[in-house]
Amino acid sequence: MKILRIVSLKDFSKKIIDKIKENPFDYFLGAVFVIFLGIVLFQRYILGWTDWQPWTGIGSYVVEDEKVIKGKTLWDLMELLLIPLGGAYIAFRFSKTLKKNEQKIAEQRAKSEQELSKDRQREDALQSYFNQISELLLRKDGDLKVSKPKDEIRVVARTRTLSTLRMLDGTRKGQLLQFLKEANLIERDNSIVSLENADLTNMQMNYGNLSNIELVKVKLSNSKLYGTNLSNSNLQKSDFWSSSLINVVFDNSNLEGALFVDAVLDGAFFNSSHMKRCILTGASLGLITMNNTNLERADLTNAKLYWVSIGEVNFRNVNFKDAKMPDGKIYDPEIHTLEKLTA
Repeated sequence: MKILRIVSLKDFSKKIIDKIKENPFDYFLGAVFVIFLGIVLFQRYILGWTDWQPWTGIGSYVVEDEKVIKGKTLWDLMELLLIPLGGAYIAFRFSKTLKKNEQKIAEQRAKSEQELSKDRQREDALQSYFNQISELLLRKDGDLKVSKPKDEIRVVARTRTLSTLRMLDGTRKGQLLQFLKEANLIERDNSIVSLENADLTNMQMNYGNLSNIELVKVKLSNSKLYGTNLSNSNLQKSDFWSSSLINVVFDNSNLEGALFVDAVLDGAFFNSSHMKRCILTGASLGLITMNNTNLERADLTNAKLYWVSIGEVNFRNVNFKDAKMPDGKIYDPEIHTLEKLTA
């Protein structure tokens, strides 16, 4: 307890010193005011206005024409200082507070303008990308769709796509991906614009249709995809680290080697999905549906499974270490047999 008290006193002293360093003039004026007031009160109530020091004038009297006139006291001198000093201090504090509020408003305005400017830049970048790809799709001398894998037009399209994605926010990344999907440029096993290693982090999409697309080795960490359809897609080795994938449909998708570390997959569908070597450590797997799914050598360390619907699933060599099972208990190989999991 004593140690805690010493630490707290040190912290308190440090905070006081830091505040004094930030506003030395404020504390100087306050200290002078308190000292002067203390001297007056001490002289009046403790010493009782008796003689103290000759220069104070306290208790000194002057006799003129047989009249006793009280001399100037320290209080009289203090009045001359305390009133203007107090007024100056109040004015200073008011001015400083006003200036601080004005500075705060100016900073907020500058921040808002900066955000608006960035938002306009992102929107301009997205619209420019749409126009550029549309031009490549409508070229008379051979458009993007009839090009061959190593043609220059495909290289240009991929380069523009990857560079544009790095400039966009999560919502616009979703819009760009939806555009490519609807233009049939990222179809599974027939992808014209390769998105391999593309940066789709923080992507956001609600109930979008991204079925039958090619997203191999794509970075989708911290993404939020609610109710999005990713069925029949190739998502091999893609990174969904810490993503929120609630009610997402992965039916008939290739998820081999995909990373779902700390992802929320509640309500997801994995029917007929290939999830060999899939990393699901720390993932939340509530209300999921799995049937005819291959989870061979998948890692479910510290994963949470509850209210799951599991049919025919290949659990061969799956790592369930410290996983929370549907019965609320930590995985125990003697209790949680494959027969019970698939029952």
